[in-house]
Amino acid sequence: MGLKQPEIFSQPAEVVSNDKQGNVEGVMEKYQKSGLSNEAADEIKEKLICSMQKDKHYLDSELTLNKLSGLLGVSQHNLSEVINLKLNQTYYDFINSYRVEEFKQLLSNPAYYNYSLLSIAFDAGFKSKTTFNTIFKKITGLTPSEYKSQLKNIVN
Repeated sequence: MGLKQPEIFSQPAEVVSNDKQGNVEGVMEKYQKSGLSNEAADEIKEKLICSMQKDKHYLDSELTLNKLSGLLGVSQHNLSEVINLKLNQTYYDFINSYRVEEFKQLLSNPAYYNYSLLSIAFDAGFKSKTTFNTIFKKITGLTPSEYKSQLKNIVN
């Protein structure tokens, strides 16, 4: 079946493997034949960012690229291209950066002082403890506990 689908082999293996690993290097080659104009890409980018800030789609722990593209009314391929090229991120890094910021805001909210870090992470849209800890450390350079300690020191 794969041999009958030449488009599978039309991209260099390096681009495919880099994309799956979450790196954005070489992604330009992936979208060389894209019909998405620069102006249309900018419009999708603005629509995406406004929608993320206003509607907070990232709070949905089951959010997928397909679901988000449906909510925005754009094609999944165009949305992926915009996130990769215009925001220089992968879809997961983009969504998780919003979740980390939400976690930080919730943690600093007095209403959440008695909540565990994990329950706040779930409220911020994360689905698992491991993913949360890994992503949080990747983005902030600190573990969630270290961040909370630093936050307490600043407040006091």
